Amino acid sequence: MEAQHQKEVDNLKEEVTKITSLLEQALRDKSGNATHIAQPEPMLVNPITPQNLGANEKESQKGKMVKEDGLNKLVALEQRLRAFEVIHLYDPIKAAEMCLVPNVVIPKKFRVPEFVKYMGTQCSITHLKAYCNKMVEVVDDEKLLIHFFQDSLSGAALTWYMRLDNTKVKKWKDLVDALMR
Repeated sequence: MEAQHQKEVDNLKEEVTKITSLLEQALRDKSGNATHIAQPEPMLVNPITPQNLGANEKESQKGKMVKEDGLNKLVALEQRLRAFEVIHLYDPIKAAEMCLVPNVVIPKKFRVPEFVKYMGTQCSITHLKAYCNKMVEVVDDEKLLIHFFQDSLSGAALTWYMRLDNTKVKKWKDLVDALMR
């Protein structure tokens, strides 16, 4: 499935590149640095005649429509590409890998207490005791203790928590030991 998504992304990128090229060419044409995309056929009659004036206007309108169509396609492709990148970025499989404690089951009636935030400059033992006292309802569930510990942190301490390796923190003691270092 990921190969299919990658192929779709590559195709979208190619289309965006083509349309961007057309758009750049159209913009160059408008500034007079290159030839128009839709040039009128060379005329054998005097271009000032009313018949030729109407033909020039039609060609000009056609050129504008081509430019607008190309721009609309470019915008639509960019939106599709962004939407696809967002889906890819927030892939649920990868999101699960980012969690410190996978497969946490939160009881339906459990409410996360309000915590005094620990920033890393206060006494860590005092913070741990206060945290456990607030989490007394679920103190026997190590996964919940580890998972909600992030809610009691801010600043540098929260950054530290987010950088913990989920392969090394399996138990509450692992988290406490890491905090004490």
